[in-house]
Amino acid sequence: MDLPEDIEIDPVSGRVYLALTGNRMRRADEIDPTNPRGPNPAGHILKLIPPEGPDGALDHAADVLSWEMLLLAG
Repeated sequence: MDLPEDIEIDPVSGRVYLALTGNRMRRADEIDPTNPRGPNPAGHILKLIPPEGPDGALDHAADVLSWEMLLLAG
């Protein structure tokens, strides 16, 4: 994964945003869903979505979460 530069939690939704810097060293054959571009000179932002716990609140300690590509820079 590209270098994480910042992690922020939205205080309203509880979702987690992960800013990843560019990676000019990744080759085109080294891509995957969370790192969709090789090389990746401009970086990207992922939105991490924790599952709901039994009380309906987001469980930030869960072992599994879903995610979305929020922004592919450049």
